[in-house]
Amino acid sequence: DRGDLKKASRCYEKATEIDPHYYPGYNNLGVIFYKQEDYERARFAYERALALKPDNYQSLVNLALVYKRLRRQTQAQKALQQVLNRKPNNPEARYNLAQLLDEEGDHEGALKHYSYFLALKPHPYPRLRKTVQDRVHFLQAAQKR
Repeated sequence: DRGDLKKASRCYEKATEIDPHYYPGYNNLGVIFYKQEDYERARFAYERALALKPDNYQSLVNLALVYKRLRRQTQAQKALQQVLNRKPNNPEARYNLAQLLDEEGDHEGALKHYSYFLALKPHPYPRLRKTVQDRVHFLQAAQKR
């Protein structure tokens, strides 16, 4: 509900006013702004969270999703790759990079990352697994044509 999001954003804004180094507050503001489709404010909030805690991989994945919405595919790809360079088993970064490459037409790169995502054990997103398997089969069949 939009009212709840506004109330939550006011709470996190107050929290970050009280403690400007409270990085979870900025991350949560980013989530709220993303849900409100205010991508520039979400970008700023995630960038602020990362300035305070650079190894906050969830904020970096979230920032990549914001970049994607802002049609900054290169920045999104770099952010996701940055996560994977440090955390190769990060499922969100792996899946989102595969999806981004797939949308950009780099099907070989997408297959690599989708396959890696599917190989994660235990699998963190069993419901998404079937969708990704179907996409992998489709891309593999397209390669054979």
